[in-house]
Amino acid sequence: MHCWPYGAGPALYVLVGERWIYATVTARADYQDSRVAYHVDIELPGQWEDGRGGGGYHRAYWWPQTGLRSAHGPTPPPTAPPRRHQSIRSR
Repeated sequence: MHCWPYGAGPALYVLVGERWIYATVTARADYQDSRVAYHVDIELPGQWEDGRGGGGYHRAYWWPQTGLRSAHGPTPPPTAPPRRHQSIRSR
């Protein structure tokens, strides 16, 4: 799993209905069987009863698929996986 700090990761366009919606990528999961899933934050269109717009959601999408396209790459490289905790021995 590769994770990016908010706003520094890549972005995708997600096809919702007939519109391409911008989505920020928060993580990429690479599976052993070669599948890839992107975890994104996306503002989906819609209308709530009180007249406000849709809402912000976190979704995971399989890559590749026809309803996704790249918007841009990450700003910095992905964060490194956490290191194993090394115990400190008393002398």
